[in-house]
This record gives sequence, structure tokens and C-alpha cells, in this order.
Amino acid sequence: MLTGQYLKAWSVRRTAPPWRILERDLGEKFLSAAPLPEDPGSSLFLITDDGVGDEIRGAQHLGELAARYRVTATCDPRLRTLLERSFPTIEFVDVARRIRGVLNPVYDGRYSDFILASHLPAHCDPYVEAADHVTYGQNLTFNRFAGVLPRQDTGAYLVPDPARAVPRAEGRLKVGLVWKSHLSGGTRRMMYIGLEQLAPLLDVDGVEFWSIQHATDDGERASLEEHGIRQIQDVDLFDDLEGLAAHVASMDLVIGISTVPMELAAAVGTPTWLLGFSPENYLYRTAGGRTSVDQLSRNSTIIAPPWIDFTASYEECVDLVMADCRTRLERLVRTSRRS
Repeated sequence: MLTGQYLKAWSVRRTAPPWRILERDLGEKFLSAAPLPEDPGSSLFLITDDGVGDEIRGAQHLGELAARYRVTATCDPRLRTLLERSFPTIEFVDVARRIRGVLNPVYDGRYSDFILASHLPAHCDPYVEAADHVTYGQNLTFNRFAGVLPRQDTGAYLVPDPARAVPRAEGRLKVGLVWKSHLSGGTRRMMYIGLEQLAPLLDVDGVEFWSIQHATDDGERASLEEHGIRQIQDVDLFDDLEGLAAHVASMDLVIGISTVPMELAAAVGTPTWLLGFSPENYLYRTAGGRTSVDQLSRNSTIIAPPWIDFTASYEECVDLVMADCRTRLERLVRTSRRS
């Protein structure tokens, strides 16, 4: 993945235990890291896998999928109304795979693999049985890199609730900030930053900063107030994804790391800057450093100087990226004032 061999990287998913079990049980109707069939009008059941951020990112392909097949798809319950509004011809089925970042263990005796059990509980059985084809969300990404599904670098694909629309800033850029994931243990910590590391941006003139960070602690909330970063008061940023979508849709830009608020902002068409201070944040998204256009998310640019050296310390890489980000933000403010 870090060298940009995306098709090869996604193809190994067919060896994952959940998909091997379904390949055994469903035979040819199950598509695992395989091209989608040319079978117009047939029915397809889509199993959403991985995290909610992955689900939001994968939804960029649902419009094309709905044009080819009669689609039923599982979804995180927090996303269902947003998805139904955006893709009215698709039937969505609630499956709570994770609850506050923790795998939801569903053991009904049918599957020995606990991940498959959480992704495909018993109420999905009729949809699986009725479908002509069954696949999972990450196979859509495989098909994108295989050239079966088209790729668009820009354009919104999720439609926020117009009744919850939020005002834009007047006279300044409205910029959202997000710096960590709900899951930040182990090596994942190297993909995130602390709020204090965003300090080089915070005195850029002409910007109204907003936190879109869920799961903030008391210290972070105090720091947000100290730096004049506005906080969203009327929305549970973890559970109310409709409310979060309305807020990020009102922003001119979102800066930070890949997590649900960032992916949701990109999905509703807000430009996002993903801070590329780690190999995972930079090389993974840039085809091994060959482009600054995010190869996974729409409306996303990877921010890092092309000479970044990941043999340097984490702190040095963060400082280098934040300096580059500040320069770009100042340039964006100047451009917006002239327009």
C-alpha cells in the first residue's frame, strides 16, 4: 500500500477469514476481491465492512453501483438516513458493527469468525439468499483500482439534511479541525497529532476555526476555548452524524487526519487537507508519493512538502507538515479575499 500498489494490496483481502467462509458457503455468487459482473438489473447485496470512516469513503461508489444493479446494503445505523437521502433507490439495512469504536460481538452460532458474525447478523440472511451477487465494501475499492468502477477526484456524494443547514462564516474562511481518532492505541498513535501541534495554524488572519473533533477531553476543551477555536454545541459528534454532516458542509475547508469527521466532510463536498506527517498518512494516500491528490477519498489533498523524509523523527515530520500547511492556508486566505 505504501508503494502505491493498490490493486495488489486490496487483492489479498480475499484471504481474510470472513470472506473465505462466505466464499465456501455462497460459491460463485460471492465476489471477493473480484471484478463486479456485467449483469445489468441483477440484485446485489453489499456487506459494509471495516470502520464507519471506511463506509463513508466507500459510499462514493454507491451511485455507480445503483445504476448497474438492484442494490441492498448494510450500513451503520447512524448513517442510514443520510445514505437513504443520497441514494434513494438503494435499500439500507441497519447493522451496528461497532459501538463507539468497539466491535459489536454478535454470536448466533452460524459463524465461528466473530468479525463475520458482527458484519452479517441473522436479520441479513433473507437479503443474502435473495441476491444474485454478494460482495463487501472493500471490494468496491478493489474494483475502482481495477478500472471496473470509475474514479472521481471531486464532487459531493452524500446529501446533508437541508432542514439542519448551518450558516457559513461571513468575511472569513470557516475551517474545521480534527486531530485524532476515537481509536488511537498502539501504532495508530503515529497517524494522529495532539491539539497543541495545530498551534502554528491558529493565528492565521482571516480564519474562523471550528473543532469537529469527537471524544475531546477536559484539557482539550479548555485549550479550544483558550485559542478561540469554536466548538459545536448542539450535536453529539459521535452519534449524530446527520448533525455533523450539516456542520462540515458549511465549512470552506477541513484540516486534519483521516477519521469519521474528515471523511464525512469530504463526502459532502467540502475540501479537506489530510496532514501527511507519517508514511501511512502520506505514502498510503499518494500512490507512494507520486501525487498530492488523495487516491482514496474525494475532495482531499495530502499536505506535506515533497521532500519530507520519514527517517526523521515524528516531531520533525509534524513540524515540517504544519509549516507547509500554514503557508498554504495563508495563500488560500489571500485568494479568497481577491475572489
